[in-house]
Amino acid sequence: MIPAEWEVLNRERGDLIDACIEAGGLNKQQAARLEELNAIADRHIDEVAPRSTEVLDKLEEIIRDAVPCPDCDTGWPEGRMCVTCRGTSKLVE
Repeated sequence: MIPAEWEVLNRERGDLIDACIEAGGLNKQQAARLEELNAIADRHIDEVAPRSTEVLDKLEEIIRDAVPCPDCDTGWPEGRMCVTCRGTSKLVE
């Protein structure tokens, strides 16, 4: 893939990720496009800079398992300060 093409696709991917975060989700068409762009990104990275994704996989797991912040309802890892609102509420079990 030529650098200019990668730049355009990765920018579109970033815009969809931003839209997902801001809106709390994507419609079916946007989600399908993001999935396609993520696959392209994975292949591109494997070609230009192959490396282990072990650390990224762990971070993705942490984010997926995050619990809602009681102050702003965003995800945050248990026992950590919320990175969105900087709230310091502790989880009550």
